[in-house]
Amino acid sequence: MAVEGSYASVIGGAPAAAVVFARDVRQRAAELTGDDAQVRATAELAARFDGIHTVERAREVGSIDDIIPPERLRPYVVGVLDADRTRLGEQAAAASTEHTLSAPPSRSTTTER
Repeated sequence: MAVEGSYASVIGGAPAAAVVFARDVRQRAAELTGDDAQVRATAELAARFDGIHTVERAREVGSIDDIIPPERLRPYVVGVLDADRTRLGEQAAAASTEHTLSAPPSRSTTTER
């Protein structure tokens, strides 16, 4: 699940441009003019990176199952937590029943006189 409008990348565009694609940024900056050539080159590459790593693309390649609008995030999370709580409660109840059924019979603590 991802929120509509978010990005699906481990590292964002600006850090990727600065670290992973530093050589590409330097090459592009050499082609540009002005004191801010490095900044503009980084911004260009970052925008290209972020444009590729959208949640829509992540859904297409199977990295995520669903995209929801931001206003549905809270109800979605509450629903998932409720479902997990129910599932875990059912598992705990089943485990308790199994333990009760498989426990050896208790010995009487009273003695005959």
